Amino acid sequence: MRHPIPLFALFMLVLFSGRVPLSAKPIIQLHDTVAINSQNQYALTLWSRNPDSLIIMSKNTLDHSNKIGYTIGKIDAYRNLGAGYYEKGEYSKSISNYEEAIKLAKMYGDPAKESQSMSNISKSLIALGSHHEALDYLYKALAIADNINKKEVKAHVLHNMGMVYHYQHKDKEAIDYYKRSRSSYEAIGDTSKTTFILGNIAHLYLKNKQHKQAEAYYILSLQLARQYKNNKAIGNALISLGNFNSIRNQEYIAIAYYLQAKKILEELGEKTEYLRLLTNLATSYQKQEQYNKAFHYAKLNYHLASEQQQIYYISSSSKLLSELYEKIGKPQLALDYYKKFNRAQDSLYSTSNKEELVRLKERYTFEKRQQQIDDAYLKHLNKKEMYIHIACLAVISLIIIAFLLLFYIKQKKQANRILQHAKIAMEKQNIALKKTNDFKQQLLSLLAHDIRTPIANVKMILLLLDKTNLAEKKIHNMIRSSQIEIEVLILFVENLLLWITLQLSEKKIVKKYFPLEEIIAETFSLFRTQAENKGIKLSMQIDINQEVFADIEALKIVIRNLVNNAIKFCGDGDLVKVSSEWDETVGQTLIRIADTGIGMSAIDLDRIFNNPGHSYDGTRHEKGTGIGLQLCIQYISLNDSKLFVKSSLQQGTEFWFNLKGRKSFTPPL
Repeated sequence: MRHPIPLFALFMLVLFSGRVPLSAKPIIQLHDTVAINSQNQYALTLWSRNPDSLIIMSKNTLDHSNKIGYTIGKIDAYRNLGAGYYEKGEYSKSISNYEEAIKLAKMYGDPAKESQSMSNISKSLIALGSHHEALDYLYKALAIADNINKKEVKAHVLHNMGMVYHYQHKDKEAIDYYKRSRSSYEAIGDTSKTTFILGNIAHLYLKNKQHKQAEAYYILSLQLARQYKNNKAIGNALISLGNFNSIRNQEYIAIAYYLQAKKILEELGEKTEYLRLLTNLATSYQKQEQYNKAFHYAKLNYHLASEQQQIYYISSSSKLLSELYEKIGKPQLALDYYKKFNRAQDSLYSTSNKEELVRLKERYTFEKRQQQIDDAYLKHLNKKEMYIHIACLAVISLIIIAFLLLFYIKQKKQANRILQHAKIAMEKQNIALKKTNDFKQQLLSLLAHDIRTPIANVKMILLLLDKTNLAEKKIHNMIRSSQIEIEVLILFVENLLLWITLQLSEKKIVKKYFPLEEIIAETFSLFRTQAENKGIKLSMQIDINQEVFADIEALKIVIRNLVNNAIKFCGDGDLVKVSSEWDETVGQTLIRIADTGIGMSAIDLDRIFNNPGHSYDGTRHEKGTGIGLQLCIQYISLNDSKLFVKSSLQQGTEFWFNLKGRKSFTPPL
């Protein structure tokens, strides 16, 4: 039986039909999108109680949305039509309208409505038994909802996925999706669906005889329904708990739950659930052999079901009354109610057959339509495949021609490359030979000058000491002179060996963090006597917590050569200062070696940097090796840094470079 169209719906139909006198027309015109949105929103409230009204109103809204080109109105109207036809059992029409909504939402660029329509269409597909197609739509809808973070759509999709698996008897998967749907709804504060989802989960556990889990979910469903003050959900949960205990033959507990539910449903005026409750109460009292109460609820059930033309409950209450009259020895009444039971069963069977015929017809229509779509697509695919084959043949022909041309060009280029490689190899060989010759020349020059001269001086001093009688003071001076020559020679030999090693092979650098202050102090201790003899002050401004990341031996050689060089070109009263600055922004330490000595001109700087073996005498005619600075440049380079210098005549000299560093941890006192 269809419900009459509400007055508001009739008013909206007249409003949109345009069949009212001009003087009675409302302020809102046909192009007013607000009116269309209101119409769509109201129409959707009719989907379960009056689907015919929903369909009439949605068609009218669709017509006017088309006239003004209002896409959102069309999408919502198609969705409402899909819901209306679903309620009427016309699933093919429902699917067609949902497909239009999906297509329009995709064209309009509204992913929220697209994913919602995909979730809606799955229910019609489930009704037709097309579970695979339903899941396909649902997975697409879920991906879109996740992408746009539409949580309410995601919750709806997950619930429908649970329904698919529920109907497929895949209980584990169904429970999983029901749980995920519940979490999603509760995350957005929508608790209205929680109790019903929990009830579905409990039904599945009960079906699998997992009684503890089923009872836990039934109780939780009731607790949440009470917490949210949802009376309909409370009644539903109480009935479910009553059924659960009745199945376990705990009728006293079941009846207690039923009576609580009865009071709530009577206050709500709920009819269908109330009839189900009366059937359950009568059955439980019958099991307890409390026939008076069983008669009371069975007769009340029969009376209300007859008033409402609820054939299923007429059938169940008639059967129950027939059994009760037979129990108390009233066969005639038992027979009368048994006849009523049979008539009700015949009606149910007829109705069921009609519904099944409608369902089969809808399924046939749907499958035929799908077959037509598949055939058209296959035809299009075959045609497209033929074009692809032709294109492939053309491409293959062109590729063969291109390959032949490329082969010819490749042969020519290969010959040119061979010649070019030979030329490059010869140039590299010439560079290597030149480098080797330059190294030999530099080495011979160093050996000829810087080793020969101090050895010759020492030899001359030794001859004089052996063959002449000199005063003690002169002997002391000559010995001191020999020591200086020997020290210069030792330093030169050390630097020379290091320099040769660097020229001939790569030195293996082992970097680690170590305190900078330690190697500066060690260097100062080596040169302190030499500095004091010349009246030079050594100064160190290094943070004791400062560490650098470098090869410790390489850094010692650099510091030693730069400090020695500074002392060499300073005189009485001058200062040699080694300092460091920590730059936290780049994580590096700046190390400076500065002196107040005689300095150098720009020409002298260029010579010592670019001419290994070139050196100048110190303030007390100290001889230089000429390669110390080259060692510094190369060792600093191996530690990923660069040596800088500035100097002016009579203004002193300053060398500096950067190293990766850090502040070491200082334990509290």
